[in-house]
Amino acid sequence: AYPGDEVREIEVRGRNLAEGVPRGFTLNSNEILEALQEPLTGIVSAVMVALEQCPPELASDISERGMVLTGGGALLRNLDRLLMEE
Repeated sequence: AYPGDEVREIEVRGRNLAEGVPRGFTLNSNEILEALQEPLTGIVSAVMVALEQCPPELASDISERGMVLTGGGALLRNLDRLLMEE
């Protein structure tokens, strides 16, 4: 979710549908981050809107205690850092 110091790579394997043969390629974390930019922008915007619309008492609690994110998107590496910087 946020550019890290370490670039990670993953080998992706599957079948080329056009040719019907197995194929593999390598993706790195920067390429995945680039592909996720639009959804991440939506997540950050939704969190900002929710925080702007919450009552002052709740905003105070969130400021003191933080918030818990759930769902698959919450597992994105450094999402917390991205939200703090925005």
